[in-house]
Amino acid sequence: MALVVGFALVAGIGALDILTGPELSFSTFYLIPIFLLTWSVGRGGGFLGAVTSAGLRMFADAFGGPAYSHAAYLYVNAAIRLSLFVAVALVLAALRLLVDQQRSLAATDHLTGAANSRAFREAVQTEIARSRRYGRRYALAYFDLDNFKAVNDSLGHAAGDAVLRSVVTAIRSNVRRLDTVGRLGGDEFALLLPETDRAQAIAAVSKARAEILKELAAKGWNVTVSVGVCTAADTEKSVDEVIHRADELMYAAKVSGKNEIRWD
Repeated sequence: MALVVGFALVAGIGALDILTGPELSFSTFYLIPIFLLTWSVGRGGGFLGAVTSAGLRMFADAFGGPAYSHAAYLYVNAAIRLSLFVAVALVLAALRLLVDQQRSLAATDHLTGAANSRAFREAVQTEIARSRRYGRRYALAYFDLDNFKAVNDSLGHAAGDAVLRSVVTAIRSNVRRLDTVGRLGGDEFALLLPETDRAQAIAAVSKARAEILKELAAKGWNVTVSVGVCTAADTEKSVDEVIHRADELMYAAKVSGKNEIRWD
């Protein structure tokens, strides 16, 4: 849509340039679609917009613009406009990249790369709203590492950090791209599974937990995982209620002996 709107604007401004002749110049207005294309599509879209805009303005000059004393001036002016348009597109692309990076950092746990608590809760809130509107089921799993403190105490915090990163990597490698892995604090993680019923949640979480245990054992870390999983389509539930329910199930797994999964 941004491509269509952006190039439609370029074409519209170019048409005005051609129809109005040399009395009026719309060169500055080409920056509007260039901004739109760069911000919405990226550097490639902005570059194409810049080239198209400069080309249309050159066409307007050639067939309705001022009479130049030398034909070379037409190409010199076109090159100057193209340079300006491309420079604007590159600056905007760099700014958009910086904004995206800052937005990502604000929503990401710096140690593990998982969504931080705030971002994860926002994802759960979005899923609750979808469930309320469409009646779709979703699942939330709460992971807690057993004996994690012993790793920190015996091997140091660097080893503990490596354990946490390994957990996130293991979970991500066994879930879909639409699923959200979040770190809620310390050694506690959560997994949001949209469009997932109980049977699908059991299969996905069991696979992820098995991969976590395999990864931890391969590196010699004596850490296991207790998990609580709840499935929901209750439109009256809040974010805190859904997370608390999964937390309760995880705690029940710990109380009963650790290293197991409890389901609602």
